[in-house]
Amino acid sequence: MNAALDAFDSRGENKEQALHGDWGSAAGELAVALQPREGCDVVAVLLLGDSGLHLVHVQKSPDGRGVGPGVQYGWGVPSRRVAWIRKRNGARHGTHEIGFDDGSWVRGIFPVAGWGTLVEALANLNGGSTPAR
Repeated sequence: MNAALDAFDSRGENKEQALHGDWGSAAGELAVALQPREGCDVVAVLLLGDSGLHLVHVQKSPDGRGVGPGVQYGWGVPSRRVAWIRKRNGARHGTHEIGFDDGSWVRGIFPVAGWGTLVEALANLNGGSTPAR
């Protein structure tokens, strides 16, 4: 998920638009949650639960190799708000776009190690997913 931050704030070589919508949109809120102002020693984790798509911040251990005791809720939407999820073929591995019912979308690096792509992992999400571009 840390790589998602790189893709979102354009520290990488890709200068394509990574957000469509304003900061108050679902995509804008997710983008803000990916970069917490406090707690630089956290990892952002995207979760799919019965109630929707969520992001939590998990504290890193002091040595940076594991997780600490702190977990803080960062963002979430009910699954019905997720309109589509796309894998970006031809882009960096793990690059996905998530679109919402308000017309906003955000692009980031969301690797799903050992489980395939985010699209495959969330295939049963209400609203489904669209074919890769």
